[in-house]
Amino acid sequence: NGPVVIPVAGFMMPGTDMPQPVSGDFDTYVMLKTADYPWLPEFLSMGMGYFNAHSVANPDGEVRGQLYVAKMPEEMMPPPMPTGETLASVAMEYPELSTFVAAVSAVPEILAGATDPSTVATVLAPTNAAFDAALATLGLSLEDLLGNTDTLAGVLAYHILTSVVLSAGVPAPPGAEVTTFLPNETVFAESDMGMVMFNEVASIVTADIMVNGGVSVIHIIDAVLLPSFLRPSSPPMMTETIASVASNYPELSTFLAAASASPAILAAATDPSTAVTVLAPTNNAFEVALAALGLDVSALVGNTELLTQVLSYHVLTSVIPASGVPMTPTDVPTLLGPTVSAVSMDGMVTVTDALGGVATVETADIMVNGGMSVIHTISAVLLPPGLGK
Repeated sequence: NGPVVIPVAGFMMPGTDMPQPVSGDFDTYVMLKTADYPWLPEFLSMGMGYFNAHSVANPDGEVRGQLYVAKMPEEMMPPPMPTGETLASVAMEYPELSTFVAAVSAVPEILAGATDPSTVATVLAPTNAAFDAALATLGLSLEDLLGNTDTLAGVLAYHILTSVVLSAGVPAPPGAEVTTFLPNETVFAESDMGMVMFNEVASIVTADIMVNGGVSVIHIIDAVLLPSFLRPSSPPMMTETIASVASNYPELSTFLAAASASPAILAAATDPSTAVTVLAPTNNAFEVALAALGLDVSALVGNTELLTQVLSYHVLTSVIPASGVPMTPTDVPTLLGPTVSAVSMDGMVTVTDALGGVATVETADIMVNGGMSVIHTISAVLLPPGLGK
């Protein structure tokens, strides 16, 4: 919606009752964004914009007079002129959506909407990796899915919302149900701490890919949403725990020993229903931190109160995959109470503790029980308030 340069003759300045005069001889033209919005001069003449003075010169430097820069309030901007793009043509520009595009192409009724520039919708497009994971869970191959057009049509229709929903428009908790093109099926959408999730299983990887000037929008998501006819009649037994999954990573042996020595932490780490994010320092991270504190592992493990305090500071009270970490530093609550600050920049996630120490996520998104909890291994031990370095 950036600034738009316009002639000011006949336009009203805020707080005035008279049009502002123009000195010099101007052609009646509009520039920049007005090429996309031919209705803009008339729209502004109705007093629906706001203005600032701006001098304009000829190429030879002669000041010809006074123009104004107008800016439209966001909520008053009508949609721009369509460009002729379609959902299919835009999706094809993203290599990570090749499976999604193949699926759409296999269902005539879905393809018809995806190739129609007038289609108004929000598409939640799973990545190739998301399809791979879903197919493995369902025990299907891609060929099986593409060959069953009835099932495929239902799955795809469940990923298409009947209105344009930008990521900024997704409500905060408690969220909202959003209508899909699959009859009698809705998707639950929620935005929390900068992370937008659907059905509490899929988060947005790339948001707000505009189609045809905003007639439709695509969000790339990291999981396939299963409509009711594909969901198991009863939830699967959850057997994984944070402790059992962490035991598969040799570099977390010190972390596991520490967790096992704290009854409160061990109880949560061995409960399949625990829903948290664990920032698990590597063995090397523990060695560096213990040396700085003048302790060894046995001293740490023997001090249950200190151990529980430190470990609780590494447990976030919500499930946050790496893709859900904001690009601006954000305070995140821990099980201990005090927050840590998390940020994602240039593909790297870092976490800063209360004393200014910084840890980098080394292995991200180790899922527990299909995403009930998540573990990120980190390069340093986070020190809570009250602990010196």
